Amino acid sequence: MEQYPITQIDEPLPYSIMEEYVDEQWLTEQVDNLWANRESYSRCIQSQRDEVHQMETTLSEMLFTMKTLLSKPGRGGGWSAWLKHREIPRATADRMVSRYVEAKGLPGNRLTESTRFLPPDAEVSRLTAAVWPRIERSLHSPLAHYLFLQCLADRAELQTQLCPEGVLVFNPDRVPEPTPAPVVGDSAEDDDAVL
Repeated sequence: MEQYPITQIDEPLPYSIMEEYVDEQWLTEQVDNLWANRESYSRCIQSQRDEVHQMETTLSEMLFTMKTLLSKPGRGGGWSAWLKHREIPRATADRMVSRYVEAKGLPGNRLTESTRFLPPDAEVSRLTAAVWPRIERSLHSPLAHYLFLQCLADRAELQTQLCPEGVLVFNPDRVPEPTPAPVVGDSAEDDDAVL
């Protein structure tokens, strides 16, 4: 049996990736360049994130101050109109205000019930009209609609009362005071019965 001599290779051979030959040195240079660019971009992005965070902190404080001014009684939904005029999404502005209140440790209800903006009926109707088609496609029966409304009241933390006819949902501004349960042995009739 004849043996062939083993030869030394000084240069790396191209290797196959998915049946294409690639030069290892070229590939190493490409990885090094792309990695350096990635690190440079990452530092730049982090710097910009820090700047955006600083901007949002200042903006949140200003939005909080503006909401406090515009959400007072008699301003007629001034906060929403002010945001709409500036094309600032209300949900984003409210979220920033909430984060500011939480970060500063202000009382959770800094904008009291009397000064907090309550969306008009038209806004609630518009939102319902936008959401309802999706709900209706998912929930096909009146019973499913009923269960959905029951879950919605629970999710909104509204006070409810189960009745034989269904669920009674109370207006949060007019929640009835709980009536104390009668105590056995309190009435005069109970005293007579013992004798």
